[in-house]
Amino acid sequence: MSNYGDYEDNFAICVNMWKSITDKHGDNALATEFTPEERAVVLIVFVEGIVYRDGFEGLFQSKLAGDPDYKFTLEAFERIGCAEAVETLKEALRLFPEGSPPRDDKVRMEQYMNHPEGIRNSIDSRFWGSHESIYKCLANYIRERTRLFASYGQILIS
Repeated sequence: MSNYGDYEDNFAICVNMWKSITDKHGDNALATEFTPEERAVVLIVFVEGIVYRDGFEGLFQSKLAGDPDYKFTLEAFERIGCAEAVETLKEALRLFPEGSPPRDDKVRMEQYMNHPEGIRNSIDSRFWGSHESIYKCLANYIRERTRLFASYGQILIS
């Protein structure tokens, strides 16, 4: 059995489960079409990938089908217990009035870009710093629900 803290194993478990879930539901599935457990996997892998690559600017340029206000996304990070990612996501959301990004892409980006670059970069950096913790928490979340995810045919504990 591998060490649960091993990043490569954690990442592989998460990405393989994400692929299995998205293969089952299709590429155009809405966040509302997943079970809460599936949604946690799908949104976390998707959002973490965008933010890791392009920062929160990339996330807020994207549309999360079925999660226009990012509430399911925040719930997903809370569900897996990754406190540092939860706090950073909340901080990014607080850049918008009432902590809720507008549904209109142009307005959302205008509001986001109105904040100083240093603040935006600081939030990005803190989220990037939780990269390994996110995958560790998500992999442990999947491992703890082996029976629930067993129908995907993945080996969950390597």
